[in-house]
Amino acid sequence: MAGGSKRMFGLLGKKRRRVKTNTMLRFLHEVLELEHLHYGLWEDEERNIAGLARAQQRYADELVSWIPEGVHSIVDVGAGVGTTSRLLTERGYSVEGLSPDPYQRDVFTRRTGLPFHLTRFQEFRPERPYDLILMSESAQYIWLDSYFPCVQRVAPGGHLLLADYFIVDGDCAGKGPAAKSGHRLEEFDRKAGDSGFELIRETDITEATLPTLELASKWIKNYVEPSLSILGDSLDGRYPRVARLVSKKVGAEFEKNREIVDPELFRKLKRYLIRLYRVPKH
Repeated sequence: MAGGSKRMFGLLGKKRRRVKTNTMLRFLHEVLELEHLHYGLWEDEERNIAGLARAQQRYADELVSWIPEGVHSIVDVGAGVGTTSRLLTERGYSVEGLSPDPYQRDVFTRRTGLPFHLTRFQEFRPERPYDLILMSESAQYIWLDSYFPCVQRVAPGGHLLLADYFIVDGDCAGKGPAAKSGHRLEEFDRKAGDSGFELIRETDITEATLPTLELASKWIKNYVEPSLSILGDSLDGRYPRVARLVSKKVGAEFEKNREIVDPELFRKLKRYLIRLYRVPKH
């Protein structure tokens, strides 16, 4: 699952910025032992880790089913730990991963043996064109000023398959962290049209993804916050100044995350869409 809208910098012509590990995604994989690092597509699963794992697998299977005929080569942007890429290779596709995260590269390479590009997408200079770009919750991290030109450079005349959430409430600008997480759909559509991208197919899966946020909210309330409270009490007795500093910083961070994973706020502000585009040629 992707977190807040921490935009990938490094626009065309700008200085490269340091790649780094996303510690939240590492936590999801190593501690919670999740094979997929994105939202789930829920049906009647129980709201627990096992249910999330099944919903995430359904999500991945759904994305693979959207790949049009004639596609052979795929670059999986924001490839995570390689579970979806491995699924694609089992279906006969030639797949390469891409992410600016060294941890994802190491796990992806070890688990799949597939080529991997340690870079931000907007800095990627492919040696050959690809038939399809897959973006599962990675489009939101790329600035729109460089997004569509980069897609066209990587897959001219091919396809873009993306699954991500978009902000649809035009009155929410500047109203908090949740309002900054994701591209604004109206702006995204305008730039796609201006760039000559043809929308072939789309579906709204917002309601089917909301249980992911319900589960995350429950974890924060039942486990994370009590754990932090215990830690704060422990520090307060020996290091009161440190305890106050940590409490203030961590408290602000979790207040932000609590808003981001609020399912009712998500339903109000956003839509989670799967979209397939035809990419124009140069």
